[in-house]
Amino acid sequence: SLDISVEELRVALDSIDNSFKYQYGTIDLNDGLATLNVPDGFKFLDAEQSAYVLTDLWGNPPSETLGLLFPEEMSPFHENFTYCVEITYSEDGYIEDDDAKDLDYDDLLEEIQEDIVSQNPERIAQGYDAYELVGWASPPFYDSENKKLHWAKELKFDGYDVNTLNYDIRVLGRKGYL
Repeated sequence: SLDISVEELRVALDSIDNSFKYQYGTIDLNDGLATLNVPDGFKFLDAEQSAYVLTDLWGNPPSETLGLLFPEEMSPFHENFTYCVEITYSEDGYIEDDDAKDLDYDDLLEEIQEDIVSQNPERIAQGYDAYELVGWASPPFYDSENKKLHWAKELKFDGYDVNTLNYDIRVLGRKGYL
């Protein structure tokens, strides 16, 4: 156990928060992969700092991230933290509009649930909590005009009373999706 006061903890967390260098305006993601126009009221944390937040500070398994987008008043340790947006890229190839429209969302849900169950032993072995996909918090929807696939998953992590909402927006491109 740590012998640290609440005030000492607050000072340490503030020090970490103050070390971040946020960006605003137009951001080049991954050497020309995409351009992010940071909306008013938001701030962007680059890939290296975001990986530190996600893995070291928040205890997630390591992953490839392009960055995190936070509401202006939010930070990784904000007292009333609500959300941030993680930006990732997967080069899984081009997805035709008809394929995106015709996805069987029940099959997709089952596939994701099975993937999670099969990955849980490895997560536990690495010291992470097991979890399950409870179901769609918002069923998938394809916006063909903007080439975006939306869905929200309700996740239940072992040892937590409150479920987590994970909202995905996949911007479909020629070689993969953001």
